[in-house]
Amino acid sequence: MADSVLLEAFLSGNYSQWNSRIATLNDIKEIDLYQEKIDWPNVDFKHFNFLYPVIFSGTEFVNNAVVLQNLQGNNKFHFDQCKFHKSLILAPRFQGSFNNAEFFDSISISPLRYCEFSGSKFHKLVKLEPGDYRNIYFSNTEFHSKIVAEECRFHKLLDFNSALFKDKVNFKGAIFEKEVYFKEASFQGEVQFTNTQFKGFTYLNSCKFKLAPDFQNAKFHEGTDFTNTEFQDVASPFAYNNYRTLKNKMNSLQAYYEANIFYALEQQSLLRKFRWRKDFWNIILLGVNHISNKHNQSWIRGVAFTLGIGFVFYFLFLKSIGEPISPSLNFDIERFGELAKKFWIFMNPLHSVDFLNTDSTSWSSFFDYVGRIFIGYGIYQTIQAFRKFGRK
Repeated sequence: MADSVLLEAFLSGNYSQWNSRIATLNDIKEIDLYQEKIDWPNVDFKHFNFLYPVIFSGTEFVNNAVVLQNLQGNNKFHFDQCKFHKSLILAPRFQGSFNNAEFFDSISISPLRYCEFSGSKFHKLVKLEPGDYRNIYFSNTEFHSKIVAEECRFHKLLDFNSALFKDKVNFKGAIFEKEVYFKEASFQGEVQFTNTQFKGFTYLNSCKFKLAPDFQNAKFHEGTDFTNTEFQDVASPFAYNNYRTLKNKMNSLQAYYEANIFYALEQQSLLRKFRWRKDFWNIILLGVNHISNKHNQSWIRGVAFTLGIGFVFYFLFLKSIGEPISPSLNFDIERFGELAKKFWIFMNPLHSVDFLNTDSTSWSSFFDYVGRIFIGYGIYQTIQAFRKFGRK
């Protein structure tokens, strides 16, 4: 039977002709159903034994669920650029690709040896059934609904680079035996890696998390990378606990730079949890810490805070002793220049009490004393921020 006749029988739903040739397709090198529109009740490939690749590039499955189960032999299916309006079921032994495909209904995936979904869009639930998976590629993929992969074991590479997750991501109890890639991925919903084991390199660098991810009881590989990752959530009820968990995990791996990042997020989340009436002084302390060096993250803030607070107290100090520091008819520009030079002496917390050779007042002594405290604190905060790469 010629290729065209065989394809016509397949497209018309005449399975008797198709099945009569299924065991002896040696004369057909590959089956290519390019840019067809299939509108059968179901597309079911159960128990089929394909000896060559089957290509559905650009095909649109309109009112039919696609079932790929109990396949025999070395089956390779290519559904690149296809559209699936109904559910898709992938069972063990399937190998193939769905690159740049679009799924408008749910998809159920059983343990696979090799499959590509790069550049695809999923509008409904994606469910990976528990079991052992090999190489799976989801790079540049968009998930508009949940993806669930509880209790899955990934023995080979798992690629989610540049993926977009608009809903919940659930990898509870999953085990990653080898490297896993989430580089430049965007997580816009809840992220759960509870009880997950990362046994290989884990690339979470340059990601964006809209909500604080949950890594409770997770086991990390020492090659875990969070470089340049953005965590936007400090207000959700679970943010504080989730960042504290990540901080402790990174400290246990001696990844002090990452631990310091999560420490800062933990403190910002804690600040949001406090209430003014009940935790007034805690809010003041955390607020000043955030302003002065962003919880050990910004030495520039430390310098700016120190200079700014020094200027405020020096100004108050000069006003309290009657120095001409405000523009007026009797303003002395030369004296003002001398006082400006003395500012750097005032910035030394150990400066002499009479460094201006003037008589002090009660208020000048007060501003001088309090200024020393805040300037010293600002210097300390600046030093702490410089130590963020080695701080335990």
